[in-house]
Amino acid sequence: MPVSEEKLKALPSKAAQIRFLEESGMSRSDIAKKLGIRYQQVRNALVNRPLKGTVPVTIGSSPLLEKLVKIAEAEGASPQTLLDEALKDFIEKKRTGSPRPHVMQAYKESLKMFDALYQQLAK
Repeated sequence: MPVSEEKLKALPSKAAQIRFLEESGMSRSDIAKKLGIRYQQVRNALVNRPLKGTVPVTIGSSPLLEKLVKIAEAEGASPQTLLDEALKDFIEKKRTGSPRPHVMQAYKESLKMFDALYQQLAK
């Protein structure tokens, strides 16, 4: 299938050009030759491409990212895992408009345990 040179040159990045050429049916080695780059760069752009329907996310605050990485290292988790967990909690709160279930459970247990104290304080 012939490739539109105008469309190719209008793409914002080399990775976008690589993906465009691959979607046009070109092999990795042919893409490397056409763009004058190494095969490995073509492979990396195709293997590491974002999944369709995903949105690339950047963290604007460098100190925030550093804190996230430190927490992830301390917990033996990846920063992505922690981000996914935090976003899941955030979305759940926005969706339901209520606190997370484990927070409510702790609150209810506190009420049972300290009910007499709360009654005294309320007087």
